[in-house]
Amino acid sequence: MGQFVICGLTDGESKRANTFGSLILARETDGGLAYVGNVGSGLTEEMLQILLPVFEGLKHGCPFPQAPKLQREPKFWVKPFLWYEVRYLEYGSDGKLRFPIFRRFVSAC
Repeated sequence: MGQFVICGLTDGESKRANTFGSLILARETDGGLAYVGNVGSGLTEEMLQILLPVFEGLKHGCPFPQAPKLQREPKFWVKPFLWYEVRYLEYGSDGKLRFPIFRRFVSAC
């Protein structure tokens, strides 16, 4: 398990088309934020409905020195403010989390 900061949301599809698909996560490094992947598993439909307006209030420019390559376009970036605990199997060779699952919100920065 680890704690990561939320940096944005991806567009949702199918059942999540009206909310968002996943959270864009980063970890802090000496050089700033480093993208570690996305997490959508573990978020219920009710949570998505509640969280979307919260994140809309945190809209901000891309917090990374250079925007990461994402599999899905970002819905929008957010001010890196909320910390999130994620369970994951391991880091892949690309530095991204493998099999991440939402656990809980930890705190605000």
